Amino acid sequence: MEISFQDKVVLVTGATSGIGESTAWLYAKAGAVVFLLGRNEKKGRQITLSMQEEGLRAEYWHLDVRDEVEVNSVVEGIFKKQHKIDVLVHCAGFGIRTVFTKLTYADWKDQIEVNLHGTFLIAQAVAKKMMEKNYGKIVFISSGSIITGTGGGAPYVAAKAGQVGLTRAMARELAKYNINVNVIGPRNIETPMLSGVYSEEAKRELLEKIPLKRIGGPDDIAGLALFLTSDVGGYITGQFILVDGGRTFS
Repeated sequence: MEISFQDKVVLVTGATSGIGESTAWLYAKAGAVVFLLGRNEKKGRQITLSMQEEGLRAEYWHLDVRDEVEVNSVVEGIFKKQHKIDVLVHCAGFGIRTVFTKLTYADWKDQIEVNLHGTFLIAQAVAKKMMEKNYGKIVFISSGSIITGTGGGAPYVAAKAGQVGLTRAMARELAKYNINVNVIGPRNIETPMLSGVYSEEAKRELLEKIPLKRIGGPDDIAGLALFLTSDVGGYITGQFILVDGGRTFS
């Protein structure tokens, strides 16, 4: 069975860097019409232009997933333009490493708002449109830190764990509408977030703990998202899939 996204309409949040950017590129190269959603307008338009110069179909739309009005407006606008939304890959998120006892309530709220509340807002808006067409594929990008408790700080871990619970609830409720919902847990992926946490020396030490002896790349996550949202992965729903080079359970 061939993996193809020809003429599929794909929304990617957090699409202006890291995993989101790689995901947007892979879908576009697979024939999809890709909407890059994010807050960094300059970067988003640069990426979109690069895609269009290669003959790929892509548009950038500004989106702050914390803003309920903007989320609903963007999803409605894309749906009216394309008459469908086939795939959502939700990559938007951030984490700040702070010792739990030194966290401020403001820090806690900021991270929960982006990483969990934002997930709810975009997922609900898109799911409603998918239900109208009786078809859809949704993937959230969570984190391996929900298992280890490390990597992103308590608010980040809590919010990313919440995404897994939300995935399972949505998968049950939306299955009758032919909508699959899954969640990926990256760990040890070379992104700006990882570089903000690990120095180059720390990365070299990290390699010794990874059985596959390499730090993963954004395409390792993007490729799995493509599989889960393709017809090949059509019997998979409600699942959390850890992608970590074998480190966590080695």
